[in-house]
Formats: sequence, C-alpha cells, structure tokens
Amino acid sequence: MRKKLILILLLISIILLYLANKNNTTLDKELSDFAIEDTSSIQQVYFADKLGNEVIISRENNQWLVNKTFIARKEAVEFMLKTMKDIEVKHPVSNSLHDRIIKNMATSAVKVEIFTNDRDNAYKTYYVGSESKDLVGSYM
Repeated sequence: MRKKLILILLLISIILLYLANKNNTTLDKELSDFAIEDTSSIQQVYFADKLGNEVIISRENNQWLVNKTFIARKEAVEFMLKTMKDIEVKHPVSNSLHDRIIKNMATSAVKVEIFTNDRDNAYKTYYVGSESKDLVGSYM
C-alpha cells in the first residue's frame, strides 16, 4: 500500500511540474510569431539586403509580379507562401551564441516585409540570417 502511495505522489508531482513549466520559455510569443495563417491576404512581399539589393513580389490582378514588371514563377510564389504559413521557431538561440548571431545578422541578414491590404504599413517584418548549424533552419 505504501509503495502505491509513493508512486501516486510521484506521478502527481511529475504532472504538476510539467504543467508548471509547459509554457516556460525565454522567447516572448510576439517575438516568435513569424507564421501567417491566411496567406491569401498577402498582397506584397519586400526583400532587401545590406548591399542595396531590393525585390518586390506583388499581387496585381490575380497575378504575382516581380518588381511590378516580370511575371513570377507560380511554383516559387506558392513555395514562398507555404513557407510563410508553416514557419515556426524551433528553439531560441542559446545565450552563448546570441551576440555572435546578432553581429552576423547585422551585416548579412535579409529584411522581409509582408504587406496585406494596407500596402503602406507592413503586417509583419523580420530579418532572415544565415542557416543554423544543423542546416535545417535559419536564424531570424
């Protein structure tokens, strides 16, 4: 009987610890909210790098254009929109890497601004840096 009581108390303790720490993260929700659930609302995406290169992908008359001149490849736009919908934070950068990643992003990141119906104010803005060490993500 005593063993059952200890086992039940241990199980309850594990459950309480899990519930207490379930949402414990060093990354604020607003800082990890990259995904766009309704990609059909996206009207324009602006990309810029530190070298002065700029590209605008915009929806004009049910067609996607590059820099308002060239027709964008349909599969490339679909891939971009799917990525914007599915993007998620794998984990925050460790404290030991933080300063180095920020310095690298300050010199080489690509700025991405996403516009919905209001093309004067970006719906979301983020900076995409280099790939992570495991090559399955990027620093943002």
